[in-house]
Amino acid sequence: PQEGLFSLTISFEYLVKTGHSQTELDYLSSGSLHANAYSIEDAFGRSVNLDLLATGSSSSLLASKMIGISDNRPIIESITANLPAGEYGAGDEVNFVVTFDRDVAVTGNPGLPLNVQSSIAVIDMLTTDVILPGSFFNIIYNGERSEQIPWNASAFEVKDAMESLPSITGGVCVSRAPSPNSLSTGGFRWAIRFVDMGDVVFEMQVDEAGLDFSGVGGALMTNLMIANSVISSWAIDDGDMNMCATRAAIYVDGSGTKSLGFNFVVLPGDTTERLGISETVGPELLFRTLEDSVSLLINAPGTSPTKVDPKIEGISLPSDQHIFIDTTPPSVTSITPQYSTTPNGVYAVGDSLFFEVSFDKPVEVRFTLIFVSVYFLSQAMLTSSISLPLFSFLMPG
Repeated sequence: PQEGLFSLTISFEYLVKTGHSQTELDYLSSGSLHANAYSIEDAFGRSVNLDLLATGSSSSLLASKMIGISDNRPIIESITANLPAGEYGAGDEVNFVVTFDRDVAVTGNPGLPLNVQSSIAVIDMLTTDVILPGSFFNIIYNGERSEQIPWNASAFEVKDAMESLPSITGGVCVSRAPSPNSLSTGGFRWAIRFVDMGDVVFEMQVDEAGLDFSGVGGALMTNLMIANSVISSWAIDDGDMNMCATRAAIYVDGSGTKSLGFNFVVLPGDTTERLGISETVGPELLFRTLEDSVSLLINAPGTSPTKVDPKIEGISLPSDQHIFIDTTPPSVTSITPQYSTTPNGVYAVGDSLFFEVSFDKPVEVRFTLIFVSVYFLSQAMLTSSISLPLFSFLMPG
């Protein structure tokens, strides 16, 4: 209280500094309260008894509230996933739990970087002559043409041009780097990945008709499908610093506890021999925006948050949790007659031949009512309402 005013309580402030640490805060002894240069009296001029209640008693500081002091940042203790070992494909979801040594608070949408390689589109400008001012190109997707994109466009200009297309229902991640393929004046290449709408880069085209050059040379705009392990070493100069290829599980819940939930959806084009934490990004938690953070959970208002240690070094999924991701479609490995029912020999009219078609992955045959035709070299046989797959082959007429 202010001098000259009487009160039943006196307030004290303690500032935590570097090196201070105490699991359970309490005063040292019953003699820990000191008046120092002040006198503490009641309205009748009587000096107060400064003896505190015995430590450990029901009215002590420790008994009134559990307070811990630490300047150490929370650390990640373990990471687990909810899927058993096995192969997973596009559309499957993996839920991760990242456990810290203390309760934490989350803002924004931090990410957990994964070692998943992803197909992205790369537009690479190769040039041997000076590109004239005003030159441009267009990106065509799903039959829609983007606005004109300058030949030296920033990553953000390419991003805006693509996101203006009606068919782009999710975001677009774009980063730009100098093209190592240009021979004289320099050029750029842009890494592009669709976000939250599956991987549709195979359907993207580039129209470079608007590019104009001085001299006899020209430029070649190409779409390349490459994996993130290839582009991680690019000398990026603009746009997404993770090269648009860092596949990450996104935070979903758990703020206020030790365990945070992250969700990952497998997209077409994703692949990894064994799912784990990305070694090329940190390895540490991803904070893509200024709003993204994970801090020690504290109750004191107005204090600076203690950010967690984002490093994930030495932490991996359990050894028996071998999660394999492959989104390539099954393909035929062989077509052979069934040995037990169709041995070597000559077959006559009315005989049945049975064949086996083998795939490189397990497949399921689902019922679909269709009309199909099997064509031979000299005649056509129409079989209607067939619900099973078949293949056609040539036979002398």
